[in-house]
Order: sequence, then structure tokens, then C-alpha cells
Amino acid sequence: METDKQLYGIFRAKPEWVFLLARLPPVGKCVMRSLTVKPLERRSDGVIVPEAPTPPLAVIEFQYGENPQIYTRTAQKMAAVQEEFKMREVQGIVFFGDAKFDPQTKPWTRIVRSIVLPDEVRRLGERNPEHPLVAVFQPLLTASETELEQKAGGFFRTIKRSKLKKGVKEALEEVFTSWLGQRLPNRTKQEIEKMLLGELPPLAETRLGQDLIKIDKASDVAANRAAARPMNGRFAPATSPGASALLGTVETSLRMVSQRGSKQRHPHRATPVIKCLASQ
Repeated sequence: METDKQLYGIFRAKPEWVFLLARLPPVGKCVMRSLTVKPLERRSDGVIVPEAPTPPLAVIEFQYGENPQIYTRTAQKMAAVQEEFKMREVQGIVFFGDAKFDPQTKPWTRIVRSIVLPDEVRRLGERNPEHPLVAVFQPLLTASETELEQKAGGFFRTIKRSKLKKGVKEALEEVFTSWLGQRLPNRTKQEIEKMLLGELPPLAETRLGQDLIKIDKASDVAANRAAARPMNGRFAPATSPGASALLGTVETSLRMVSQRGSKQRHPHRATPVIKCLASQ
């Protein structure tokens, strides 16, 4: 499965989560950048730059396959980034997709911190099952495809209803749907949408829904102009089928309320019929 782009999207949107998963002290407000190390002509998966001047920079690498040189290359990038930022303190963190991908190359293991990402996400889930970071990783972590299909809507809802900023939620939703589609390659786009159907926005908030509302309003205006009819010597505009249905519901409700009130005030009298004249 494709992971680098999605992981970068998650931690670019919320770089503070790197330190949460690495079990490091938070550094405050920070940004994550994709940086090409000029002396090496190599791109780092990410460099986290804290806004405050004292916390160290963090060189981030994601390793979801075998790479015997991952430690030495990360150390080289750390040195180059430190020079790029005028010898500011720097630390290196490698997130492995599985413990089997960690070559544990000495002496660099004393300099570069290694994290098995799925294990840390699971630990976070044990402490906080409703954390949106836990939800976004479920297409990678849920063992059974059947279980994933059944629970996908709930995971998506956890992200959507979180208290994160709009841009962060949108980034997580994009990653989640990308991984979900990769995990379920035999499902069509329509089937994926059906899994998340309960989490789609209300029709009135969509472009399609807004277009339908405009069409309905235009139909009402046209009908009222073309079908005005005389009534008791005056002209009363005719209503469209949709408006007529709505008025019929209102008339029925008014009759029911009137009948109940009349019975309570005059239990022995016949119930009068109230006629409602629809006007615009």
C-alpha cells in the first residue's frame, strides 16, 4: 500500500502528533516541511521546525520496507539539516511500518530514535480509543476486511466529528478514504461511498442539492406566473405541486388543532370546518 504521501499528509496537518507517538515532550507550535538536503541531493520525508528557537529540529523518516542504510542516511540528513539551520540542535526519528524493517544499525541507534508506528498507534488507541489519529490508521491496522467494511463509517465519523480544525479534519478524511480504497481494491468507488453514506453531508449542503433547490424555486415562480386563476373576482396565484403538498399538510394540521380546541370548549357542538386560503 502507498504510505509515504499519506503519512506526510497526516503529520504536515498535525506535526505535534509526531512527538505524541514518539513519546517525546511537546515542542509547542511547529510546522513540518519536506526538505531537500542540498549537499546530499536527497529529500527528507519531513523536517519539523518548532516556532520557538530552543526546541530541537526533528528530521522525520517513514520506512515501510527494508532499507539497511536507513540509519546512516538519516544521520547524514541530520548533519546537513543542522548546517542548513545554522547549527541548531537536531534530532532524528524513524517511523517503521513493522519491527522487521528496523535494522538496528549501531552506533546510530543511540542517535536516531526508532518507532514502530503501528504499535504506537495501538497503544494510543488503548489510552484513547476515540482519538482521530487512531481512526485514520484503521484501514492499515484492522485485520479483517469484513470488519473494516462494517466499521469504516464509525471510524470516518470519529474523524469528522472531532474537535480538530477544518483543514486538519479534511486532510485526515482524505488519507482515510485513500487507505480504505487501497485496502479494499475489489470495491468500487460507489461501494466505498455506500460504506460512508451516513457520513456524507446533507443534500442541501451539496452542489447537487443546491442546484435542485434552485430548479424547484424556478419552477414555483414559473407556475405562479403562468397559472394565476380568478377566485371570487380576484386573482389568486396557483401553487406548484410541491407547494400544494406543503399547504395541504398545513391545512390538515390546522384542522386537527382547531378540532381539538373546539371539542375542549364546546364538547356538544359539531366541529366546524376551517378552510385555509393559501396566499403568497
